[in-house]
Amino acid sequence: MSKLMFGVALLSLGLALPVLAQQKADPNLDKFPAGPEKALIADACTACHSLARVAFGSYDAAGWRNAVAMMMNAGAALTPDDAEKVTNYLIKSFPEKPLPPFKMAVSPNSPCKLVPPAVQAATNGSGATICLYPAYLESLPGGISYTVLDQVEQGPADDFGPVRVPQGRVFLMGDNRDDSLDSRFSAAQGGIGMVPVDDLIGRAFVTFWSTDGSASYWKPWTWFSALRASRIGNGYTGEAD
Repeated sequence: MSKLMFGVALLSLGLALPVLAQQKADPNLDKFPAGPEKALIADACTACHSLARVAFGSYDAAGWRNAVAMMMNAGAALTPDDAEKVTNYLIKSFPEKPLPPFKMAVSPNSPCKLVPPAVQAATNGSGATICLYPAYLESLPGGISYTVLDQVEQGPADDFGPVRVPQGRVFLMGDNRDDSLDSRFSAAQGGIGMVPVDDLIGRAFVTFWSTDGSASYWKPWTWFSALRASRIGNGYTGEAD
């Protein structure tokens, strides 16, 4: 083989390799059920990340709507009609995974409080009243999973955002998603809206005192009978208590 032909062959191979790399399908594509939306996702979602970020996700309907909206804001090449089709496809194909109900011991600190129209479900266990809450496993794109309690489907703030937080303010969310008037609600709606940074006092770093809710200010001896001593001095490291 002449040097010229050898050089042409190497050049052709060099030009062909990028094309072959582009044609190589994402290995996670097999996890998506058949349908025209599958091709839309393969084209729109692989431009900036692996399909694993979608394939290992599991949200409720509001969560997937929010995820697709964020993809559109990031530049995903989807028309509004295609985005709606993809959203409905993801809602059906990758829903939240139901878990056994979360059992919460009822105490003066933690009554069996529910958000309408949820129906109260309680049972007696080993002499104590237990409140049952529907629990689901929710997975973020990328594989991180956690348990969520979702009492009400399509709650008033389930389908929220994305929003831009103004300079000098913070967006705060309560840990009880179905029953928190947090930054998702304006002050006119009874919420707190976007909170000015100047209103932040400081960072909590340790539990100074903790009771089970049965204490009375006017009965000092109950401060100690209701004490949850195991929580005193706990530092806030970001890990679950």
